[in-house]
Amino acid sequence: MRRVEDLIDEIRKATENELPTAGDVTLGGLTDESIVHLLNRSQERLFSRLMLKYPTNFIKIASQNVTNGTEAYTLGTDNFLDSQIISVEWMYNDSTDFKRLGKATFHSRYTDTNGDPLWYIVQNNTILLNPIPDETKTNGLRITYYRMPRTIDKRRGYITTATKSGTTLTSLTMADPSTLLAKDADLDVAGNAVLTEVDYICIVDKDGASILDGIAVDSYNTSTRVLTMSSGVTTAIAAATLQNNYIVMGKSATSHSEFPENYERYLTAYVEQAILRRDGNDVEANIAIGELRAFEKDIEEAAGQETDTFDTPLDEHWLTDNDIW
Repeated sequence: MRRVEDLIDEIRKATENELPTAGDVTLGGLTDESIVHLLNRSQERLFSRLMLKYPTNFIKIASQNVTNGTEAYTLGTDNFLDSQIISVEWMYNDSTDFKRLGKATFHSRYTDTNGDPLWYIVQNNTILLNPIPDETKTNGLRITYYRMPRTIDKRRGYITTATKSGTTLTSLTMADPSTLLAKDADLDVAGNAVLTEVDYICIVDKDGASILDGIAVDSYNTSTRVLTMSSGVTTAIAAATLQNNYIVMGKSATSHSEFPENYERYLTAYVEQAILRRDGNDVEANIAIGELRAFEKDIEEAAGQETDTFDTPLDEHWLTDNDIW
């Protein structure tokens, strides 16, 4: 899907909603931040409808390291409702073999025994392993869960320098937009609009792919374009890898929606009808709502199409003594 700035431009043209000029309230148009908010609302609605009918479209498998003596492990920031876990598997015998752990309640929790975990307990966005692991394993947990799409945002800056002390990330310095391509000419405006108040950012590449998520922010200097991280932000990613990428606002965010490109028309139509209703243009708003419902139906029908068939198991009477399974 195209980046958010392109979607905003298309929405403004379709609704004749002009960007407000500083100090001029006569235009009455929405800010880019307001349109970004509506785009995220449209994505949330679409996700909710698809998740209700076709949850298998949003399955994700992630691995986590296991630490000797540690009971609690935090789930990813994209976990749906912080608790929608399909399965938790434990690596045994220091191999690539995994066994599935049972799910238990707090009545089954005890912390006086260490060993290979037999079950897990969900506590908000954390899982507790019991018995508590008695060894450290790289990628020792494999978690399958329902994930939410990343929120979307405008690009807020282009990183020229990432400063680290060991594994601690201390600051990010943004480029002067005048040194960049024309498409990034308004990065100062975009950054100054939110970075002095934001709590978290993500670093993404030009296509919106994640480089580093959930970076806690302490402050932003609009003069020097230096973003200072909160204490305790660590990453094994090299400073050079973080540089020459973009930042976006949010804990798990991107500059390009993760939905397929043909879903783009739904996101823009949702925002357009919201803006038209806000402006009191009921005729065009109703037309946009009709288009939105048609798009929604098309997407739901497409999402329900099976891409493969289920095999029908052979009855055991069809097998001979020479068959090997």
